[in-house]
Amino acid sequence: MGGIGKTTLATALFEKLSYEFEGRCFLTNVREKSDKLGALRDELLSKLLENKNYGFDNFDLSRLRRKKVFIVLDDVATSQQLEKLIEEYDFLGPGSRVIVTTRNKQILSLVDIIYQVQELSSHHSLQLFCLTVFGEKQSKEGYEDLSISAISYCKGIPLALKVLGASLRKKSKVVWECELRKLRKIPNKEIYNVLKLSYDGLDRSQKDIFLDIACFFKGWARDRLTSILEACDFFGASGIQVLLDKALITVSDRNHIKMHDLIQEMGWEIVHEESIKDLGRRSRLWKHEEVHHVLKYNKGTDFVEGIILDLEKLAGDLYLSSDSLARMTNMRFLKIYRQKWGRKFSLYLPNGLESLSYKLRYLEWEGFCLKSLPSNFCAEQLVELHMWDSKLKKLWDGVQNLVNLKTIDLDYSQDLFEIPDLSMAKKLERASLFGGCTKIESLNIHSKSLSVLRLRGCSSLKEFSVTSEEMTHLDLSQTAICALLSSMLSLPKLTYLYLSGCKEIVSLNVHLKSLRVLTLTCCSSLEEFSVTAERLTLLELSDTAICALPSSIGHLLSIEELDLRGTNIEHLPKSIKVLSMLRILWLNDCKKLLSLPELPPSLRELYLNDCRKLMSLPELPQSVKEVSAFNCISLETDITQGLVLQHMLQSHVHQQYLYNPVYFDGGYFIFPGDHVFNECELLTTKSSINIPSLPKSHLWGYIFCIILSEGLVSDHQVFCSIYQDDILVGCDHRRFIGCENLISDHVLFWYHNVSKFRRLSEVYDPFSNMAFIFEFNGNKDTIKGCGVFPVYATASGFNLMEIFDNESQQRANGVEYGGSNNGSEENREQLCATKRRRTARDNLPVITSSSP
Repeated sequence: MGGIGKTTLATALFEKLSYEFEGRCFLTNVREKSDKLGALRDELLSKLLENKNYGFDNFDLSRLRRKKVFIVLDDVATSQQLEKLIEEYDFLGPGSRVIVTTRNKQILSLVDIIYQVQELSSHHSLQLFCLTVFGEKQSKEGYEDLSISAISYCKGIPLALKVLGASLRKKSKVVWECELRKLRKIPNKEIYNVLKLSYDGLDRSQKDIFLDIACFFKGWARDRLTSILEACDFFGASGIQVLLDKALITVSDRNHIKMHDLIQEMGWEIVHEESIKDLGRRSRLWKHEEVHHVLKYNKGTDFVEGIILDLEKLAGDLYLSSDSLARMTNMRFLKIYRQKWGRKFSLYLPNGLESLSYKLRYLEWEGFCLKSLPSNFCAEQLVELHMWDSKLKKLWDGVQNLVNLKTIDLDYSQDLFEIPDLSMAKKLERASLFGGCTKIESLNIHSKSLSVLRLRGCSSLKEFSVTSEEMTHLDLSQTAICALLSSMLSLPKLTYLYLSGCKEIVSLNVHLKSLRVLTLTCCSSLEEFSVTAERLTLLELSDTAICALPSSIGHLLSIEELDLRGTNIEHLPKSIKVLSMLRILWLNDCKKLLSLPELPPSLRELYLNDCRKLMSLPELPQSVKEVSAFNCISLETDITQGLVLQHMLQSHVHQQYLYNPVYFDGGYFIFPGDHVFNECELLTTKSSINIPSLPKSHLWGYIFCIILSEGLVSDHQVFCSIYQDDILVGCDHRRFIGCENLISDHVLFWYHNVSKFRRLSEVYDPFSNMAFIFEFNGNKDTIKGCGVFPVYATASGFNLMEIFDNESQQRANGVEYGGSNNGSEENREQLCATKRRRTARDNLPVITSSSP
């Protein structure tokens, strides 16, 4: 990119380092001297040899081989220039260095290291701009906001910052405001000319690609854009690479096309200059006001190659004549869409549509108001067709030669009753009738290249068949199909199969090696199923009529998430314990569930909300960090609390010590209960608790517990603020998946690592005057009590340590946050002495963990 600071950096390096070399030379503006390369090479050798100006021979080159030299070649445009100036690198002595600045990365194939200069940060941009305008690094009083607006326009380009700064030097605020408004419509000519040099070096098809991206395709996926450009005969793959090499575009981590705002503005200006006054004679139209004018007043011509219109920007309904697009015979790209969901104003064609360009490669028309496309429309060149939320009943009559079509998207076209014959669409990759094409009753698609087919919500669809060797995604949710044909159950690459809400399916047998996701949610008639899939990671069976899982479930060794919510299951098969990859198990609303077997060792999250017949929990695997058991009213509180505390010490806290603390962030355990396990001495019937003193040494963290009162729940967040001497030293919160109504009181446990304390090193030993304040959904009134279990690391493992005698406990219960009822210094010393005595091992409760 021009103006990014390549020459400035090279100059600074040359001035700083050149004295360390025996010979040195800085050749400027090599691009502009391409017709004088012989003279440039002589100049280079003359400066390196110092005392000779012409007639260089082998003896001179041999002299150079013994010299350590430093060369800068600035603004090299072609590989020929580089080769001519330095034909053989071996004529330079050991330790020599050559720096080349260029706008074209493609010529640097022989260099050792490539450094791509980045834009300046906002901070450094402001400094450079202010130095240029005001002669100092900060903005002049009263110009702060204007300066920020200026650097926002420049987007970190040093040249732009200096040029714009120089143009505003010693100008009034009124002039500043006027110039900044002007830049929104007309780019600065000096900046534009520098940036345009890279564009001028492109060939015809590369220029077309650049302008298409600037006007239409910024942000598109690279592969998708390439297919459109290739269909336009623009040689997309190589053209995009050239733009990358010249830094006119970049590609994000997700392979999406990016373009700097100033470069995009340069592209817009190039199109603008095609026809200053007559908008209809420009190749590309993207500005809302200009598109609106051309369409409304029928100003389009055969110069127009692309149009984009956002219906959300309409100030009123737009009515077009039937021939409004007829004269734009070279249009390749037409996109009429809504950036935001919802309908305020629309585009209407009261007299129909006479014609569309047969050269269209991309057609997107959201809310298309006619029953079909023009009868003379030729779709042979189309690559993508998107007609969302349209009034279409059919696309066209007869069979079209859809030889280039890759995507057809007719989502939410509720009046559509007929799909065109797609037998000629040999390249078709994606077809979608998502979201309410309710009049489609049958569909047959057979394409070797089809990979994605979405028919969710086609509620009348009963007859359906598809064959494709490349099919990976198949969505038949909320259709009326009652079974899958054998051809569909033998798709070799099918990875995602969605059948949610298919209420006519009674039984299903799926055996697909490549399947990773199978969704059968709300298949309310489904009573029997079997699945064999080596790679299956997600199986959703919620709200089905299934009463039991087959024992073959144990063969799904790759499954990571199993959803059985709202089923009539009473027991899980014992084979579930061998599912060594299972991380999440959903059993909410399983009203008949009586017991749980041994759970797999990989399990992390267990959801049991409203399993009201469940009597007990099994021993929890070490990896479990989350158990949600809202309204499981048959669980025995004390036994459950003991099991959870044992688990948290032996597994939850212990795993944080051994492995990654982040892995367990956010964990919690909640179940019915109206009191806290009696091992907790630090307990209060309020929403906060003060602890006069705790030893800091070996304190690993706290297990918090709170009692939530029954009733309606609007949200599911609990907060804990931790203070020492009225100073906030720590805080923690949990957000969990719950229910709307607690039918009884509940107990919530979670662990807080002491390392999360702010300014931990400043917290003195012992921890004294510690206050813990709990809130549930921002409210303290729904908390009926709280407790704190201090967790200490000892030689035998992690332990819940008793710190206070009964008198101390009463004192903890009675002290509110903000109070200082700790007695005299004598009492404080007595508490500390008590603390030291009570850390002996014979005072540890039974609950311990294995050795850390």
